[in-house]
Amino acid sequence: MPAPVSLRRAHVRAPIRTPRKVTGLAGDKLLGQRTLLEQIEYTDELTSSGYYYGLRSLPRKEQDPITYERFYDAVHSAVMGARETSKNVAASPGARELGELLFALLTPEGHAVAVSSGLVGHQGAFRIAIRYMAENGYDRNPQIRPGDIFTACDPATTGTPHPGDVYTFVPLFYKDEFIGWAAGMNHTMEAGGAVPGAWPPWSPNTFTDGYLLPPTKVGEDYEDYTWLYKHFERRTRAPMFNILDQKMRVAGCRMVVDSVTEAIDKFGLDYFKDATREIIEETRRICSDNVKLLTVPGRSRFVAFRTVPYAGVVDGVWPQSAKNWLLHLHSEVQIDTREGQVHVNWDKISPANWHAQGGYKGIIESNLWLNVMDTIGLGLKPNSGMNLAVTYDMPEGGLFNPPNDRHSAGNPWASSVALFNCFGGGLEVSKRARGFVEEAWNSDLCWTGIQGEITLKNGFSFGFCQMDLLGASATPARPYMDGEPLGTAWWNPSSDTGSVEEWEYVLPGIYYLSKNVLPSYCGHGRFRGGLGMQLAFAVSDEVQEAIIGKIGASTGNYFTGQASIPGGGYPAPTSTLIVYRQTNILELLRQGEYPGGMAELAEWIESGKLTYTDRELHKEEVGALFVKPGDIYIVAGNATGGWGDPLHRAVDAVALDVKEGFIPASVADRVYGVPVDETGSATESLEAAAEARRAEIRRDREASSVSFEEFWRTEREVVRSGELPQFLTDAYAELNGFSPSFREEFARFWQLDAEEEAQS
Repeated sequence: MPAPVSLRRAHVRAPIRTPRKVTGLAGDKLLGQRTLLEQIEYTDELTSSGYYYGLRSLPRKEQDPITYERFYDAVHSAVMGARETSKNVAASPGARELGELLFALLTPEGHAVAVSSGLVGHQGAFRIAIRYMAENGYDRNPQIRPGDIFTACDPATTGTPHPGDVYTFVPLFYKDEFIGWAAGMNHTMEAGGAVPGAWPPWSPNTFTDGYLLPPTKVGEDYEDYTWLYKHFERRTRAPMFNILDQKMRVAGCRMVVDSVTEAIDKFGLDYFKDATREIIEETRRICSDNVKLLTVPGRSRFVAFRTVPYAGVVDGVWPQSAKNWLLHLHSEVQIDTREGQVHVNWDKISPANWHAQGGYKGIIESNLWLNVMDTIGLGLKPNSGMNLAVTYDMPEGGLFNPPNDRHSAGNPWASSVALFNCFGGGLEVSKRARGFVEEAWNSDLCWTGIQGEITLKNGFSFGFCQMDLLGASATPARPYMDGEPLGTAWWNPSSDTGSVEEWEYVLPGIYYLSKNVLPSYCGHGRFRGGLGMQLAFAVSDEVQEAIIGKIGASTGNYFTGQASIPGGGYPAPTSTLIVYRQTNILELLRQGEYPGGMAELAEWIESGKLTYTDRELHKEEVGALFVKPGDIYIVAGNATGGWGDPLHRAVDAVALDVKEGFIPASVADRVYGVPVDETGSATESLEAAAEARRAEIRRDREASSVSFEEFWRTEREVVRSGELPQFLTDAYAELNGFSPSFREEFARFWQLDAEEEAQS
């Protein structure tokens, strides 16, 4: 192991400044005759026509499509070059190893024109920060001038989905005229919350979310103010990474400014203004055309659930949160193929409350963009035009539209992923109904990550987020093929898991024991989901004490919701955390014995070669667990759901899965009805045996099943009697009080009279 590096302090020399030459327009009228807010409102008014900026034609594209594409290539290359260069010089392994960053060129109003690869969904939220600055008169105070730096990480005012996502904006001027923004963001390793890491899963309110910075001027002349670094030192547990990530974002933004300026020199300022608007409108049109081409008109509805187990966790700290919630996540997707428009109604969603699994509209805009990209985003230039193809209603007071800015956004991905699985499921069902079977896919997935704080015996202490599990997710099953293990990441299509050696270097004291695809860790079906992975770690004797926590998201947690699976397969399994206490792993390592993977580690445990005093299994989010030298923790995540009935899977495909080690023989027999041995040899006799076994499973299914009418009558009596688990009773009560449409449908479905409805 290399010598540990101090992450507690980053000593940064204050830059020596020369007197600043003030250029650019000062005062309110940043854009000639308009303030920034007036320009935003003007653009909104023009766009209300259904066309971005009122553009009913694309003259630059139509007159000279070759020059138009060359211009787009120039500005797109600017943001891609900034990303690749910044990624390679970044300090944070989340940025450098995984590519959890993004750069973009924005209009003055904050609409993305060109977006790099990376965490592409965030472009949908950039405009929220720009609007905040406009509404608060930043044109006048502190003023917006060339070389100024604005940074933000506050979900309530900025659009950042959670505190670990940090945005940086640099204004773009051309010959003293303000014409746009360069934007950069990345997912940081530590946010300074109530628990260490990038997510505070037990945060009851915004005051325990971590270091929150509303859009703030933090530098000028492309140099950060020293006070920002002091804030990172005092308010986060990994200041070195946060300071250097800030420098990375500024450097990338400056690259965008320089490259775009060169493009304007070549194409002209008027061309730049016209073409940037046309590029956004072109994307909106392609999205709209894709709706007309790929979907059928109509309405679909999907539901998922999330548990929030706060009872017994924050009781003495925040009494309002001393309970368990069941979140109801409902999406109603309405498709109008005549207009090429998609509308999403979220009026039956759980209300906001004092827990970390809610958030603000930035998480909606980010997830919305990702869903559109994955479903109807074919053949377009990724930018804000994609958001214009979808409208939505999120009622005030809803889970992602809280009534005030004091609600937590510590872990909004946990519930928002489930919500958007439902939205994606609606679009996938529509495409399948249109006949585009190859384009349909199962949107059900889970992801997880480990975060915490390490205190070494030499006194160094630092927070971290172990992001390698975020770097690669299994691809989902489709109606014609299996998912692939670790093929992509829905939230970051160009990501990677990173180097194990790199992660061990930045997390001294934590040893990687294995990093493997986990057999049978997938949603089963006629086509199975891609296998997720499992990682095992040992706490070394360099560590005095460490805190770890598990964060994650799926359609559920104790259970996954199958609602978003249009093909009828099994849902993605949930993420898990297993901790083995006081093992002899360090003694084995000193003897030169090292497990060759998870399978061998499991053999050590089964045979007694690896001893331990206790074993803990955690299926839900874990805020903070203490681990000590000799402890082992194992985490699994990033599996996806299956498609279709497993009994319809080809027998030879099941046998091959067993032979390749993707599923054990027991699963082949129990789930797929293929009684194969561990060799997995597919023979004619095996086909006959599978036919008989599957007939037996179908008979068992029929024997244990009931008609819908019988099920409904039984459950209706439970609802009428009120004999429901308390968390479910509370969930219904909250929804009935918050959503009139849910209350009406609930009473109609269960055929409740007025008195029963009131009681429910």
